[in-house]
Amino acid sequence: MKDLNENPAIAGYYFQKRWNIFFENYIKPVFKVTDYWWRYEWQHRGSSHIHGFLWMKDAPQIDDLDTQNPIDLQRFVDFWDKYVSTWHPNVNAPPAAIHPSAQLFATLNDTKLELAEMLNRFQRHRNCQPGYCERQNKTTGEKFCRFGFPKKCREQSEFARDANRDFAEFHSKRNDEILNSYNAGFILGWRANIDFCPVINKEAVIAYVEKYASKGETSSSTYEMTLQAAISRLKDTDAAGIAYQKMLSTFSSERDISGQETCHILLGCSLVETSRKYRNLSVSPNPQETLNFANSTIDRTGYLEQYKKQPATMENITLLEFMTHFDWKGTNYTRRGG
Repeated sequence: MKDLNENPAIAGYYFQKRWNIFFENYIKPVFKVTDYWWRYEWQHRGSSHIHGFLWMKDAPQIDDLDTQNPIDLQRFVDFWDKYVSTWHPNVNAPPAAIHPSAQLFATLNDTKLELAEMLNRFQRHRNCQPGYCERQNKTTGEKFCRFGFPKKCREQSEFARDANRDFAEFHSKRNDEILNSYNAGFILGWRANIDFCPVINKEAVIAYVEKYASKGETSSSTYEMTLQAAISRLKDTDAAGIAYQKMLSTFSSERDISGQETCHILLGCSLVETSRKYRNLSVSPNPQETLNFANSTIDRTGYLEQYKKQPATMENITLLEFMTHFDWKGTNYTRRGG
């Protein structure tokens, strides 16, 4: 941990480089990924991690899934049963002695025992913590895990709703009630925690992307708030200077952004990576100046004005279709992929 904290530039660059290599050489070809979206995020102590989605070529379409049709549900279950597991190969195996990501390549065996040791090291939800996943029912006062642990063990995979959940979801066969869902190839290749599960409705996608794409960082307290908090903890016999000492001690430990995140940004690494492009559209009637970072130029005509200038041959093209499918240079308009 000391080396990690003292070398945030190396740690930040290494993490995103390792992830991109792992994605391009394993995830993308093996899972036949057609689209992707992910966001880099950092825990308060600075540890890097990723939240994201993968769109797989042969995966069942969620919009077409009829949850009342047994054939549709079985097709969905059969597909994801090949990729998602909650079956522990050896729940009694000792956890890996050192963190698997720190092991030398020549020592790796990729055996079921090694997989079990890794699962027991970082893939089981052992303790619920207040402020993280522990919640309390306001009516009964009963405490529960927002992730639904411990989960029901089952001999067969199915699409069903558990008693403590509000909706039906995919459940792979399970022999360990606190094991997070995983993919064996992910775990053996990445050698650190990766939760992996299918999306069951588009509302879940929207909520997930919105939460992590626009998630704000927790800000440090103001000087006044920190000083007031320090004063409130003083004893009657304490000198006034102790309040300032407590305040300075608080500021030295607080931060709004970790060293790794700072270095990630300074190194020019993207916070969000996606297979799709996006455009910001202003519908203001007044033309705006927009920065074109790709070409290092200033566009003085907004997208709405550009749409109004399209040739007569494109008069039936809607603004949405124009923004989604067309590029242009000067007066030359071309459909992307055409």
